[in-house]
Amino acid sequence: MRLSRLDHLVIVAPTLAAGARYVEERLGVALQPGGQHARMGTHNLLLGLGDGYLEV
Repeated sequence: MRLSRLDHLVIVAPTLAAGARYVEERLGVALQPGGQHARMGTHNLLLGLGDGYLEV
């Protein structure tokens, strides 16, 4: 049986600023600009995790 690789983890927050504050206070690292997804009405910040990433 082949196991799938974890691509990314997502943290959802009421605002991008609140999510960034939560992650940065706990991990002690700054998030990098992500992107905006107009079709879905979302935007994000990212943190690289080796072969994957954390998305806020």
